[in-house]
Amino acid sequence: MNKKIVLAIVVVACIYLGIGALVCLRSVWFVPPRMAADAYLRAIMDRDATGTYLYSDMLGPNLAGMMAKSNMSAEARKHLWAKDFVRWKAEFEKGSKANDSLKRERRLLHGQVMLTQANGDDYKAEVVRGEEIDLESYKDVAGRFYHHYYRLDYPTRGVAPFVGILDNIRTGRKRRIRSVVIRVEVARRPDVGAPRSWLLAWDWLDTIAPAFPVRHLFSPTGPEEVWMVKVCFAVDKLTLETF
Repeated sequence: MNKKIVLAIVVVACIYLGIGALVCLRSVWFVPPRMAADAYLRAIMDRDATGTYLYSDMLGPNLAGMMAKSNMSAEARKHLWAKDFVRWKAEFEKGSKANDSLKRERRLLHGQVMLTQANGDDYKAEVVRGEEIDLESYKDVAGRFYHHYYRLDYPTRGVAPFVGILDNIRTGRKRRIRSVVIRVEVARRPDVGAPRSWLLAWDWLDTIAPAFPVRHLFSPTGPEEVWMVKVCFAVDKLTLETF
């Protein structure tokens, strides 16, 4: 066989195997961010302290990010994480009497609210910046930030939170929310390393992934290892209905 043809076959095979390795690695490292958003909201609604701590951008991921920048040993990190979780869990489990960072989330999300995914294509929220009010829209940044939208419906006035819980609604704040669409921001955890961060941003690998069926042999990581979640209280007022 012609040496040039053999060389071309080898080069093509190497390229295929190299890209295949990246596709397989991404199938392990990349988890759809919506899975993290769903898990976090469900954890709050179920009053699941562990799930809430693992996903909240103010709790576990925030502490992990700070520890990643320190010179602490692995054992010291585990001890600090466990101590912080036990302290926070004790406060969280007080329910309505808890005085922690997620009071508003608990008021907004509880067992009697109906939660459904919503379309956020036209979602715009008024945001105060200094003395000006901007109408903000939101776009995903591959591998870093993703925005997901959920409609909350409250069956009765008695279980609905006050409109005043929302950041950017200035009228009727003593009324209660009948339904509203909220934005949930899913961001890459601060302790995710550089190689993984780069691969998370390479969405183009998903378009060629069907050419590498071997990727199905690999199990993806848990979403709590990749993403942290934040509920945003600045809403699109056009989605708000009140009692």
